[in-house]
Amino acid sequence: MDQLNPLTRFFKAIEKDQRISITTIGFFAALLQFRTAACYTNPIKAYGHEIMKIAKISGPVTYHRCTGDLNDYGYINYLPKRNRIRRASFISPFKSLLKFSVKDSRAVFMRNLDSLSHGQLFFLSQKF
Repeated sequence: MDQLNPLTRFFKAIEKDQRISITTIGFFAALLQFRTAACYTNPIKAYGHEIMKIAKISGPVTYHRCTGDLNDYGYINYLPKRNRIRRASFISPFKSLLKFSVKDSRAVFMRNLDSLSHGQLFFLSQKF
């Protein structure tokens, strides 16, 4: 249930904000999904095409509109990278919304322990 907490807080924050569209909501949900797959890291570092695939966004104009809207309205801090080799950063100003939790990361780590190779296991164990 804790995994839905950031999305619930986001919905409460946008409840009376008429500027937010369904595409923007889907984009934010895609960011949370990407964060979950990355073991709850904060800030979220991702390439645009990675988020676009999860959010089912096919055009870069829509991607930039969503990132710009969420950034301008204060729901995230978007730090773009002009270098295509580096990932952009997405940081939520809600400290508790995308807070990194070692406890959550360990739970994900323990759940996925069987599916990891020895090299991945060593790398993840260094984080704790």
